[in-house]
Amino acid sequence: MPELKCTLSTGVWELRQGHSQRAREPLKHIVNKALAAYFDVAHHKIYQVSTATALVEGIYQGAVRVGALREHGDLGLGTFEDLDGEMVIVNGHFLQVKCDGSVREVDDAVLSPFAVITRFAPEPAVTLDQCPDMGRLTSRFDALRHSDNIFFALRVDGQFDYVQTRAMCRTQEGVPLVQAAAVQPEFEFHDITGTLVGFRTPEYARTLNVPGYHLHFVSDDRTRGGHLLQCRGSNLRLQIQRDGEYHIALPEIEDFLKADETAVRLKCNLVHLVWIDGHYDMVGFQEVAKYGRTSGVDFGPVDVVRFAEAFGAKGLTIEAPDQIVPTIKKALATQGPVIVGVPVDYRDNHKFMEIVHPSALN
Repeated sequence: MPELKCTLSTGVWELRQGHSQRAREPLKHIVNKALAAYFDVAHHKIYQVSTATALVEGIYQGAVRVGALREHGDLGLGTFEDLDGEMVIVNGHFLQVKCDGSVREVDDAVLSPFAVITRFAPEPAVTLDQCPDMGRLTSRFDALRHSDNIFFALRVDGQFDYVQTRAMCRTQEGVPLVQAAAVQPEFEFHDITGTLVGFRTPEYARTLNVPGYHLHFVSDDRTRGGHLLQCRGSNLRLQIQRDGEYHIALPEIEDFLKADETAVRLKCNLVHLVWIDGHYDMVGFQEVAKYGRTSGVDFGPVDVVRFAEAFGAKGLTIEAPDQIVPTIKKALATQGPVIVGVPVDYRDNHKFMEIVHPSALN
């Protein structure tokens, strides 16, 4: 990616330093947002309601209305309250594909327990001449991506020779997703024009969203659609957008707040330390040494304590060296899972590479 080098005034630098330390936000993140605001261009970000893990555990209660989702973008996917069908968001239209195969546009009052949306302003489109199967489609998108550690929004338009989809049926709250999915109907469509929308999520974020490619389909006449299982077509128009921010809104509903995740439910006595540096890039200095760049995802400020407490676990933080021993002792003495957040500074990590032989980088 292009790099920017510039000189800042002392006053601006001190403001930047203060903000970065308070919010633990990387400099490049601050600069990207500032430039995007100045030029009035989109600073691409994904907005998500709830997590994939919560959905898997059977939390289907509506957490947000479509009207609220609409404020965050025009392309996306998800589901509806009680797992009542598949959500397809195209050009700002929120469509519901029900398990009987019908499709309807929903109004702003309809609720969703899980949704992912972005404001789509993609890179120039490319054409996929021949697409014999979904594997060929995803491999073409792979060629358009520069990293496995970034979130991407996707769109495909064109004439499909064949499309196979499925749609979830209304399900009782608390029924695990695996059990609910066992009775989902599947549909097959031939010679159909339509649109695929969705996301490519990094493997490390599997507890937050579906890892890999996740696509939903809707026909141009808005009569058929669903979660994509397979497709075949030609001269398809592919668009991709790199999303630099990933925002999650945790539901303020009783089922989510009281949900027992596995470690909490089993009362596992474990302590997990989380290094907090504002992004997913603990080996960033190694990437710079080997590739001349990093490939991490900037998260910005993360409140580990509140996140742990939202799942019924204990959350602690270590803010100074003299807190290490007492905090670890407290964590070990606590019944059930404990997450300990530890702010770290990797600025001196590059010094390790000065004693590493070049051959070790290969």
